[in-house]
Amino acid sequence: MAELAGFVSALGHTRIGVVMRRTTMGPEHAPGPAHPIAADLDAIANPTIRGRLEAVAEAFPHAVRVEAGGRDAAAGAAAARALLDHPTAPTAILAQNDLLALGALQAVRERGLRVPEDVTVTGFDGIELPGLDRALTTVRQPLYERGRVAGELVTSLLRGERPESVVLPVELVRGETAGPPPAPPAG
Repeated sequence: MAELAGFVSALGHTRIGVVMRRTTMGPEHAPGPAHPIAADLDAIANPTIRGRLEAVAEAFPHAVRVEAGGRDAAAGAAAARALLDHPTAPTAILAQNDLLALGALQAVRERGLRVPEDVTVTGFDGIELPGLDRALTTVRQPLYERGRVAGELVTSLLRGERPESVVLPVELVRGETAGPPPAPPAG
């Protein structure tokens, strides 16, 4: 997420909204309220989610985050609407997975806004998303390798071994959903 945050920063964005994955199990629910990006990061038990938010907070200390009520496009759309309703609506929405980003794209367009001219939308995972009219800017993870390494880690745990932490490389995919922020109105 750090590379993605750096890319969005280099485009000139300063008003950032993050649609984050759910941090709890259980039934789907409405999106949570908007919070400052760095608020209560220690309370997020999932180290992957916490690490991604910390990377964004480092680049954008005033960013706002909304926890999606689910993990699909509908949840992403609802969370993006909450961000777009925020007093400092973002010019860039960073979604923590590609399905949430798909929903964010829908919410932006529902408001009559253009992607990427008015709002940049990015995802994370690099999965195939049928039906998009343009390529999503995202971070591609090596999903096969991730699954293989996860299996090895579980096997190590079952043997009573202490597995080492593994960091897999990711790749920024510069799609067509990211651009510079809109110019401020003249006046």
